[in-house]
Amino acid sequence: MGENKLVNKEFFDVEVLDKIKEELKNNKNRENKEKHPIRLNIFINLCVAIFLEFFYGVMIQATSNMSFEKFVIDMNVFITFGTIFAIVLLEWGYRKKRNTYFLYGVEAMVITFVNLAISSLYRSQNLSTLYTIYIGVAVVVLIYYLAKSVFIGIKRKKIETEVDNKDIN
Repeated sequence: MGENKLVNKEFFDVEVLDKIKEELKNNKNRENKEKHPIRLNIFINLCVAIFLEFFYGVMIQATSNMSFEKFVIDMNVFITFGTIFAIVLLEWGYRKKRNTYFLYGVEAMVITFVNLAISSLYRSQNLSTLYTIYIGVAVVVLIYYLAKSVFIGIKRKKIETEVDNKDIN
């Protein structure tokens, strides 16, 4: 009487049922492992976009409220830290053989170069041109990171569909 009435040993092989149960557990664990890095990448990209939008908003305010010398010094400090951060990410990605960190390093280097270009333009252009440049860069950065997040989300859906199709076959 203590036996499970749903599993009749005459019709089902217990070893086969155990193998099926183990396979279902493995599939569930594999799906969770595949979803986690993708969600993390989307979250990181959105955080980077929010940070950069905040940074460019502060820079727009700083150009009108700071003296020329102080703004140039602050930009040089930011460019120096940005370059160091980008190099650390590039090296870390190279040493650990992780393309994600390497790509973040490339993105950080591009943003640093853009800020270097803006800093040099600040010395030669008037303030209205500088505002336009900052707003343009902020919009381009926002569009880039949002498009990247959408692309990662589409990639996640594609992976989920492939996993579901493998389970059916």
